Amino acid sequence: MTLAVSLNYHYELNYKFYSMIYSVIYLFFD
Repeated sequence: MTLAVSLNYHYELNYKFYSMIYSVIYLFFD
């Protein structure tokens, strides 16, 4: 249970991090 919550937490952080980077790249190449 704790491991699943931890993995989910890290997945949320990674998703927000990569979506932010993707948004910046998209702005530069738009």
